[in-house]
Amino acid sequence: MIWTAGFRTGVISPYEQVKLSEPRSFADHTVRQILHMAGGGGRLRVRLTNRYGRTPLTIAAASVATEHGSATLTFGGSDEHTIPPGEESLADPTDLPIAPAPTSS
Repeated sequence: MIWTAGFRTGVISPYEQVKLSEPRSFADHTVRQILHMAGGGGRLRVRLTNRYGRTPLTIAAASVATEHGSATLTFGGSDEHTIPPGEESLADPTDLPIAPAPTSS
């Protein structure tokens, strides 16, 4: 299987002198992001990073939704996952089709 990036974002250290915003904590918060995918396919996989974290990042639960339904993300079969400082993790693939965002003319 070949995986293609459908969305990417720059990862910026919150500890650098050049800051776009003040560092924030998301302890006991739900974070929701709407992404307009550049690519599509029959399966979906999510990569999360703690590249600049100084402490472990615990994901208590994660899910994704598309126009075709929703799915709970798992990491090695588990709903909860901890990413060590400086590391990143790939969610297990899920059979959730996703369509690419329409292109503008």
